[in-house]
Amino acid sequence: MPESASRLRPYRKPGFVLAMLLLASAHFGSERIGSADLLRPTDCWALRRGQPHLTDGGVGQMRCAHLDPGPSLAGVATLCVPLVAQGETLGMLHANAPSGGGPEDNDATVISSVGEQLAMAMANLRLHETLRVQSLRDPLTGLFNRRTSRRTWSARCSAARARACRCRC
Repeated sequence: MPESASRLRPYRKPGFVLAMLLLASAHFGSERIGSADLLRPTDCWALRRGQPHLTDGGVGQMRCAHLDPGPSLAGVATLCVPLVAQGETLGMLHANAPSGGGPEDNDATVISSVGEQLAMAMANLRLHETLRVQSLRDPLTGLFNRRTSRRTWSARCSAARARACRCRC
């Protein structure tokens, strides 16, 4: 893995659900083969099939459309891992490295495991944010709930008292 390079692409959901795009938001290492920064879910075999897609530089393998079409894949292994948690695809992790690691090479397994853990972490963050918003606002009206309103009202009354203003609280 020291010679590998990776990119993380979480989903960006614009207003229209069918126009979901993936934008590279993080990367490390020097890539052996370039990959588009912005791609559609149909550009990647891993996202289409819902499981990791590995190419090890052999002839006749299915090449993802997000990889640069010019250079040959000879000597380069690529791995695309869909980030799926709780039945929802959250993005994609793409890695590439020199191929031919031998039978003891378990980089693909490690990267797939990292992808699974990353997907669970992203799902947990999304759930945490949803619960935080729901604890502050009424889901039907979008207005602040009673507890938040009282806390805000008390803080503003205290501030008004500190400025020596008259208010009934």
